[in-house]
Amino acid sequence: MNRVHLTGHLGEDASVQEHGGLTVARLRLGTTSTFRDREGQPRTRIDWHRITLFDALAKRVQGLREGDRLSVRGELRTYTHENGGDRRVSVEVVASAVEIAPASARQRRLKPALDPAGTYRSRRAPRLRLTGSRRRARPGTAPDPADLLSRLLLPGLDADGH
Repeated sequence: MNRVHLTGHLGEDASVQEHGGLTVARLRLGTTSTFRDREGQPRTRIDWHRITLFDALAKRVQGLREGDRLSVRGELRTYTHENGGDRRVSVEVVASAVEIAPASARQRRLKPALDPAGTYRSRRAPRLRLTGSRRRARPGTAPDPADLLSRLLLPGLDADGH
């Protein structure tokens, strides 16, 4: 099984390029680990990882800057190449999923969504909560009990169960 899950900070701005219709992003992700040295003193070590993203994932990280926090899932790929007679092996993570920390998403200045009428709307529709909350609903916001009952009943049954 070849799976990797890394969470860390970008070491430099995201580099996104187009190559013949394929969008490729390359990131340097730093992860930290803490340990105690021989004298018992706490130490921190930073490991740097090369991350490669393709197409939709690459476009998603386009606005990320150095220091932004993100989490990457993917798989390890190894490449062997010759450099002046020396054989070198490099390892990178090919990402299959990326989670961007909320502060980073705010920095990307997402554009508000427009509905077909040209007015701004919320990105998420309000959820109907069926909980036993003791809070009182504000006037005009309480759901209609008949509507709730019709949503809970199986299709084809009325309130009497017929």
